[in-house]
Amino acid sequence: AASSREVPIAASDEAKKNKQHKKATSSKPAEPVPDAVTHIKIPPKEEGMKLFSRLDPNGNGLLSLAELDKGVLELFPEFNNKPAIMRAYKAADKSNDGFVTRGEFGYFLRYLQYYNNLWSLFQAIDSSGDRRITEDEFVAHADLLGLADMDPAAIFAEIDENHGGFVLFEE
Repeated sequence: AASSREVPIAASDEAKKNKQHKKATSSKPAEPVPDAVTHIKIPPKEEGMKLFSRLDPNGNGLLSLAELDKGVLELFPEFNNKPAIMRAYKAADKSNDGFVTRGEFGYFLRYLQYYNNLWSLFQAIDSSGDRRITEDEFVAHADLLGLADMDPAAIFAEIDENHGGFVLFEE
């Protein structure tokens, strides 16, 4: 949930930040920030840097997955979904060094909200609660996914990358 101290990031500002970040970290191509994220409110830069410092107890300027996980649990318990945290961490780590830097931290916050929303949708579809979606569950929730006018079974087959008969959150 957004607090009153957060400010919106405009899509044009986001594009500039993506371009600047891509120049700064060229180890792997920057993933585009999903459209659903471009209007998410995040703390102003100064507050974001204070938050980063709070999560960086050893002061090395790098946040490990463990530090991010602990910080999310303490500061944002509503986002304490391990699969969403892991996906946000991996997406934000543009330099692919296993850490989130100060420059990557804003991405982490945006991706955390994005993947948390996806995780909520995933759980709503996963009626068995086994952390995997069957074709039957997928087809049964086609309306929820906006796929009512499409062939959900064919879409499921495309998403099921390993053809295991289940879609995992990572897929």
